[in-house]
Amino acid sequence: MGVLEWLRSRSPQAAKCIMVAGGAVILFGFMFYTDEVHMSQTPFRLGSYVPDDDAESNMVSPRQDQSRRKALLEEYCQKNSSSDMSPRRMGNFFVSDRYKVLYCKVARTGSTTTSALLYNLEFGTNFTQQEYLEHQGGTPILKRLTSYTKDEQMLRLKTYKKLLVVRNPLERLVSAYLFFFGGKDYFVGTRRQVRYNKYYQDMLETIGWNTSTTESCNRRHR
Repeated sequence: MGVLEWLRSRSPQAAKCIMVAGGAVILFGFMFYTDEVHMSQTPFRLGSYVPDDDAESNMVSPRQDQSRRKALLEEYCQKNSSSDMSPRRMGNFFVSDRYKVLYCKVARTGSTTTSALLYNLEFGTNFTQQEYLEHQGGTPILKRLTSYTKDEQMLRLKTYKKLLVVRNPLERLVSAYLFFFGGKDYFVGTRRQVRYNKYYQDMLETIGWNTSTTESCNRRHR
């Protein structure tokens, strides 16, 4: 009998905690390892030096770093272009006809803040992030690309500027955790919270949050 099997027979809860902790250690170890490998293979880092005889020549300005990132993105898009214009894909684009901008929404990268900013620019309002969330479903609205015909979609895809906000993957992971399980200070829709509590209740109990789904939702929406 292995140590884990013996511990599970004596204390299932303790065994669960060890398994969760072990999985977390492996996950974070892998993420830090891959990040180090990526950094070692990427000579241009914003505000840093590359080990070289001529240090001054290797200092990268924000403009140079942005140009490098843009070139990398364009190269990737050319190699991985897609003609898929399904509502699922097009629905991620928000449109500003006034400024001819398409914003590709990516969750947990400040998407609500960016959407609120575009809304204020498009309609001349001055909503805070919370006011923008409360206004959802009102009139006027920041249109999605799916609101247009196929020809209108293609025209905007070809002629409008594209805006995409990125974020460190580990920071996105932490942000997502806080969003769904961070307590009443984080805005989460009741239906979504119920769904996540249903599927992850066992995990929540393992880390010590022993409240029912209803209690969790009520506590978050006081």
